[in-house]
Amino acid sequence: MANRNSHPATATSILQLIGGADRRPYSARQEQILDCLEEVLMTDGFRGLTLGALASRAQCSTRTLYEIASTREDLLIVVLERIWLRVAEQSQVALQEAVDPAAKLAAFLRTALLVIWPSWATLVQDITAYGPASRRFQEHVDESIRLMADLIEQGIEQGQFRRKDPHLLAEFLAAGLIRATSQDVLKRLQIDPLIALEELVSCLLDGLISDE
Repeated sequence: MANRNSHPATATSILQLIGGADRRPYSARQEQILDCLEEVLMTDGFRGLTLGALASRAQCSTRTLYEIASTREDLLIVVLERIWLRVAEQSQVALQEAVDPAAKLAAFLRTALLVIWPSWATLVQDITAYGPASRRFQEHVDESIRLMADLIEQGIEQGQFRRKDPHLLAEFLAAGLIRATSQDVLKRLQIDPLIALEELVSCLLDGLISDE
């Protein structure tokens, strides 16, 4: 099966794949400030808040924020990267505990949703409002799609999954996940996002599992 620049979906590689290979080191105080700003982003969002307002919420000076990022928009990217790193860290643990490709695929999706979903409605507004943040988020989505494709390909190689195009299936899964957990769909169907995820993963795995 053709390899489309895939990455090995192992516990040791997942941090580099979806968490980013490099991360700027921060002081203990800066980490505390970023913790606070992450809470602000995930509850209220950054839109409408100046750097001065964010500094007030973080109980620090604007100069301290400028030492972390030069603009409010760049600060948004820094905080988003921390959130995605947490997805990677928790996914690494989940993948280590899963016993086969199907379990790993389900564990990754559940982990990502549990981290991001509680604040998704707020996050998506900030992400779409700033081009560089939107592009960086899409890069992370693409990295996640490659990871899912790798897991599906492993399942095919081990005889657990049917022989289908893993990259196409990963794209379908990502598109379905975005649609199935959108606010409009969940509100219309009156369904919990975790239940929607379980149904989506179940449908995919039912179609993938080989009868052989």
